[in-house]
Amino acid sequence: MYLPLTIDVLRVTGGAIAEIVTFHSDRFPRLGLPEFLPADGS
Repeated sequence: MYLPLTIDVLRVTGGAIAEIVTFHSDRFPRLGLPEFLPADGS
């Protein structure tokens, strides 16, 4: 089983990273993301 810790979202402007927003795993359900992924890929 894979347990994600965070997701980083990058905003790119003019070919450069302008902003990074980090979402921690406690926000995953609110974003509609799974709390874990099975190791077998299913």
